[in-house]
Amino acid sequence: DAHVIRSTTALAILRVVVEHLPPGSRSIIASRAEPALPLARWRANRDVVEVRTDDLKMSVAEGAALFRAVDAEVSAATAAALVDATEGWPAGLYLSTLALRDNPDLDLAGFGGDERAVAAYFIQEVLRAESEEHVEFLTRASVLEKLSGDKCDAVLERSGSAEVLDQLERSNLFVIALGRDREWYRFHRMFRDLLRAELHRREPESEPRLLRAASEWWEGNGEPDTAIAYARRAGDADRVSTLVWTNLMAYVGSGRTATVQRWLEPFTEDEIAARPALALAAAWAAFTGGNTEDLDRWATILQTFGSDERLPDGAPLAGAVALVQAQIGANGLTAARDAADVAYRQYPDGPTHAVACVFSGLASRLLGDSDAARARCREGLHLGIVYMPIVAAHCTAQLALLDAETGDWTSASRMADDALRLVEEYEVEERPAVAEIFGAVAYVHARDGRSDVRDLVKRGVWLVSRLVGVAVYGQIDARILLARALTTIGDAAMARTLLVDAQALLDRYPDSGRLPELLADAQSHLDAVEVPLGVAAAPLTPAELRVLRYLPTHLSFAEIADQVYVSRNTVKTQAIAVYRKLGVSSRTAAVDRAREAGLLDP
Repeated sequence: DAHVIRSTTALAILRVVVEHLPPGSRSIIASRAEPALPLARWRANRDVVEVRTDDLKMSVAEGAALFRAVDAEVSAATAAALVDATEGWPAGLYLSTLALRDNPDLDLAGFGGDERAVAAYFIQEVLRAESEEHVEFLTRASVLEKLSGDKCDAVLERSGSAEVLDQLERSNLFVIALGRDREWYRFHRMFRDLLRAELHRREPESEPRLLRAASEWWEGNGEPDTAIAYARRAGDADRVSTLVWTNLMAYVGSGRTATVQRWLEPFTEDEIAARPALALAAAWAAFTGGNTEDLDRWATILQTFGSDERLPDGAPLAGAVALVQAQIGANGLTAARDAADVAYRQYPDGPTHAVACVFSGLASRLLGDSDAARARCREGLHLGIVYMPIVAAHCTAQLALLDAETGDWTSASRMADDALRLVEEYEVEERPAVAEIFGAVAYVHARDGRSDVRDLVKRGVWLVSRLVGVAVYGQIDARILLARALTTIGDAAMARTLLVDAQALLDRYPDSGRLPELLADAQSHLDAVEVPLGVAAAPLTPAELRVLRYLPTHLSFAEIADQVYVSRNTVKTQAIAVYRKLGVSSRTAAVDRAREAGLLDP
């Protein structure tokens, strides 16, 4: 208990005694904090050995040995759990054996600092030795998982918290510094248990207020996920709802749908259905996760709210509900575009506006309004870069297709590369909704003779198979694009399967715009591949078709061979066979003849 010495004279006597011990003698000083002795000089002279808190922590094996020594019947799993709960604190482990002795049926797996024996130790040995100011600081700060001077000042409505934290940590008062810079701290878990129990006893009304203040602090410091966690602990469902809606689009748009689902987990379905913002979050999580059954249910629930209902940011609910209807798109392209435009107008900026650009742009392209589609997608691209990378990826893919329609394949190829980069960078490759992006990229890359087409198509086909009952127009378009890519690389069988599926969806889809035209065009290209060119001509084999796709490029036969993983002689042989079947004698003439026959895009 050297930490209790305050007298300057007593400390001086202690120093003299320690420094003038007879040869062969040692002194041991036990203290909860560093005593006011010349430790720095002793360290420099190698006169002192310091045993600190971390050195005294018990391992799982040592904890188990302690339990055996006091005849405590504890399983290996429970022993490990207790060592973890106490963070290896020897006194805490021993106190757990006393608790077990008093109550043999005690669930040690849930043993914490608020258990009677441990709480009594903390109160008598720690809190009673501290000033009332420090005790008040400790109990109120116990609502926080991590502590910093700025955070404690804001949440506890005080000043000087950084100095208090530094003092408490140096006093070994179960306050642990996180890092050498001593900016962030935490409490020992068992000590925090006791402090929270004390806060309930002393100021039962303070905890919700402190938790809300912590939520506001984390929100202001750009950590909405943590802000939501504190608001939930405060029992403030309205604040949770506000934070979820404010951050929803940014999270689903950057591939963090699982986080949004975690935000909703503590709520029952009835509680979610009672709050429009939470119902919208559930709908978007269902959409991005490909759960169409849940999406339909939440879309129906959203329709039950009044037309004058407002969201936490003051915007009308009608625009957000219209955007959900646009993503479902069950009533045709015109209805989908109009619904997206409602959201576009009601949300003039921000992530919701960006999402509206995606659906409006896609529907406009399929309705044949290329100018409107390009304008929406360019706007969505710029907003998406700021707010939602997945929006930027979708808009970039649509711009690639619009460039391809005008024959600007150089720009289309660049846009396709950018779209794929965004999908991979933000790890959203497994979202069913990105099937449209994979279809667009595969279509453009096939035209360029790229070697990754088959992998892109495989991923796109898998994703579009999971996209059931949502954005039907996008499903049809994705299948057509994937089929066009497969036709280009010579996989007619799979292309035909995709077109059959697209036709089945189209037969049930109202107001389908250009989709029938695009489907017929894809079918004609497929038929051209499968039908011989002329009376005496033999149809091109898949290998010959694959080489044909590279002939319009600048690649030499050797470079084409590298792309398709065969020898140069094989490529040359297949190219000569293509010339023969097309009735030409040169590479340029073969390209011209193939375009006339519909085997290559103009």
